[in-house]
Amino acid sequence: MPFSLALAAFLLLPALPAVATAPPAQPTELGVEDGLIPCTVGPERPFVFTKTPRLRARVSAGDGGFLNAGFRVLKGTADAHTWDGNEQRVTDTPSGSFAEVTVAAGLIEDGQVHTWHMWAENAAGRTWSKFCEFEVDSVSPVEPEVSSPDYPEATARPGPGRPGTFTFRANGSTDVAKYQYTFSGEETGPWTDVRPDNFGGSVSVTWAPDKPGTHYLLVRSVNRAGNTSPIYWYEIRVRSA
Repeated sequence: MPFSLALAAFLLLPALPAVATAPPAQPTELGVEDGLIPCTVGPERPFVFTKTPRLRARVSAGDGGFLNAGFRVLKGTADAHTWDGNEQRVTDTPSGSFAEVTVAAGLIEDGQVHTWHMWAENAAGRTWSKFCEFEVDSVSPVEPEVSSPDYPEATARPGPGRPGTFTFRANGSTDVAKYQYTFSGEETGPWTDVRPDNFGGSVSVTWAPDKPGTHYLLVRSVNRAGNTSPIYWYEIRVRSA
């Protein structure tokens, strides 16, 4: 075979996979729900709204290539936990990319602290991540209470332009972190956030109608995990002065 043809045939051969010479770097950018909930341990651990959260971490190796990964969810804190033997694995994640899994149903208990960590692996070895903690709260708060001494619900009061105070209460939900409200009369908002001084506390806002007629104040509670309550529709009746 002429040399030129032999060279061409050699260049067309598939490249052999690179052999890893060192284990992967420690996984970074650990997070829950596409990274919206960062990795934290201790009293500031986040609350997660679902018992099947999505976990992820960026995996990489100096040699590049494709990496395998495994995720473990532990019951308890990083310092005191148990593992039930379950591990969810991901294969062939390109170096520099995120390895991700959705936690299988039945592994996480509502109202409990859980810890998770993961490993990245290539032919040269396995490297573990740090620990991350979260607490699960998948229960939505109940519909809030709304009241106003200036504009009692569904009771005509003179206006417009007369400001009124409206108070939102948690109605027994002890983990309400904020309220969202809108005077637009539309569930699409725009919504405004207002936070009580403590979980489950009450807050007050002031509003003045700009015209007579029937208006609607919509209010919902949001707990520390981000779960929202049903919307309370508060009817405001304004008559001409």
